[in-house]
Amino acid sequence: MNRIESQHTEWKESWRDDLLRWVCGFANAEGGRLEIGRNDKGEIVGLANASKLLEDLPNKIRDLLGILVAVNLHHTDGKAWLVIEVDAYLNPISYRGHYYIRSGSTLQEIKGASLDRFLLHKQGRTWDGVPVPKVKAGDLSAQAIRKFREMAARSGRLDPADLRVSDAALIEKLKLTEGDYLKRAALLLFHEDPERFVTGAFVKIGYLLSDSGERVSYGPWLAAPRSKELFDHPKILMRRTDDHLRSGLDDSDSVCVNSCHVIKLKHSSDDDTHKYRSALAALNSPVCQWMFEADNPQMIGKTFAEIKVVYVERLPLPYSSAKQNRVLATLVDLVMNMKRWFIELPSRLTTRDPLMLAYWERVLNGLVYELYFPEDVHGADLHLFDLVEKAKLPDVNTLAENNRLPRLRQNFEELHDGAHPLRQALDQLQTLETVRIIEGKP
Repeated sequence: MNRIESQHTEWKESWRDDLLRWVCGFANAEGGRLEIGRNDKGEIVGLANASKLLEDLPNKIRDLLGILVAVNLHHTDGKAWLVIEVDAYLNPISYRGHYYIRSGSTLQEIKGASLDRFLLHKQGRTWDGVPVPKVKAGDLSAQAIRKFREMAARSGRLDPADLRVSDAALIEKLKLTEGDYLKRAALLLFHEDPERFVTGAFVKIGYLLSDSGERVSYGPWLAAPRSKELFDHPKILMRRTDDHLRSGLDDSDSVCVNSCHVIKLKHSSDDDTHKYRSALAALNSPVCQWMFEADNPQMIGKTFAEIKVVYVERLPLPYSSAKQNRVLATLVDLVMNMKRWFIELPSRLTTRDPLMLAYWERVLNGLVYELYFPEDVHGADLHLFDLVEKAKLPDVNTLAENNRLPRLRQNFEELHDGAHPLRQALDQLQTLETVRIIEGKP
């Protein structure tokens, strides 16, 4: 029996019809159980009218919410109490015209833009897939479509024959139509004035790094119309709808709309390739996630949480030298390639490969700890960058395709050995108070 309230469990001492909101919230989330006859401490206090509720509640919930639930009667120490078992429903469930959802151990009413996204999600749609009336392919910008053809030809991601068709046929091949209508995504990508259809439809770009040796913030931000420079590679993409920081590196000229933040370096240099990977390592690290959660506790576990600019502006990035950037870039490329292989080459993987990936990520996170907390790490006589550099990990992109996994497996078995200095340093790193606090370890 659960002893705490959670995403899937709620306790109430007695029944009142207002609790139908909780039933609605469970149905719209992942399902759950509403236990009636327990106090806030989880103690059984019993229900005087348990037998009547056992008979009434299934019909009441069916009539008012349109769903079927299981209502079960229990007896503990002579006290009767009820459990209402609610399944997750694929269709949206409302109570008196309002929509609720269970998030963590709280109940939230879904309103405004969040309600729009929720209803679309329940219908199997996405926001950018909604059809828009009274606009045709001929209303789109010929210049924007021409630029797309050029970029697609350079990337090689579309068949050349597909790029020779008419604009209307190309839009259809890109699955940007539904019947006679264009989808929102088509207008965001190719219309000269997408704000006519979607308020605030512009691209945002933030500047992350400088060479000053200081930690720098994410801003300042600007808004711009469709500018090619925003999409030139490389760039970092960060998900906007999430309660967890998730960033990826884009080495293509892909165009991004409202689903992510586009992050570009403030100053270009010969070290840009390494700098982007260094920034990516920090943004995806436990350190940045811990800072994000500590600064924005209201975001954690929130359904349809939006990572706003103001939240990211406060995230500091550590200074890293050119030498450190090269070491980080090697690990980042290694991890990204392994994750790609897990998707594209599952038949070539062994049972130890997941352990290998987890170890490389552990090494990478250890390097990020050294960047953020050099005094703590060096004070424990740990110098992870030096150890990784001595390990002479290969640049995975320079290895022959058929030699990449065998070479990395060989490196892994050597560096993962309990007697290796790098493995010992990583184990010792976990004993530092700073690391234990960030990773939530006692």
